[in-house]
Amino acid sequence: MRKTKAIFVSGFLVTGLILTGAGCFQTAEAPVTQPTTTTPKQSSPTTTTNITTTSTSTTVMDDLESNAEVGTFAAATNDANLGSSLRAAGPFTVFAPSNAAFDKVPTSTIEKMLGVTNRQNLINTITFHVVPGKYNLKNLKDGQALKTVNGEDLQVRISGDNITINGAVLAATSEKNVVNGVYYVIDKVLFPKNFSNTKKK
Repeated sequence: MRKTKAIFVSGFLVTGLILTGAGCFQTAEAPVTQPTTTTPKQSSPTTTTNITTTSTSTTVMDDLESNAEVGTFAAATNDANLGSSLRAAGPFTVFAPSNAAFDKVPTSTIEKMLGVTNRQNLINTITFHVVPGKYNLKNLKDGQALKTVNGEDLQVRISGDNITINGAVLAATSEKNVVNGVYYVIDKVLFPKNFSNTKKK
């Protein structure tokens, strides 16, 4: 979505974000509680047929920036000053909405993430797509709850070859392993409960 992407690229002046530790995202005004990072239990692989690609030299953020399919999400992540966090040691699992997913988001909702006074909505949304730890497809189980950096859970549903994350369809062929984790492309932007529906002036 060219219009929305352009808004994200140029519409923010976000400050006050710091990185403390490998898996922690924190803001000066409204810290996000770091969930306890646990090593995911190995489970039997699902029946999903997937194509896995691996990079041993690039980080999650580097790869997101070079992937045109998720350019809007990468731009929004940088606008929230979270890019450096996704270049840290991690590991992280990121569910990145495609550009087409952002096309579906109403303009009124996008506006609630614009500007310094609305930056917490943007940060809350981006961190809701990031899970501490590395979860490959074989680690995902039906009914599993994944604690995000935001502090809220994502629900995994698996039915045959179909995998959804909070209702967003995960493209199994998009699994991309990088030096500090793994990311997938999903077809929907996920909004947490702590997303404010009131646009601040």
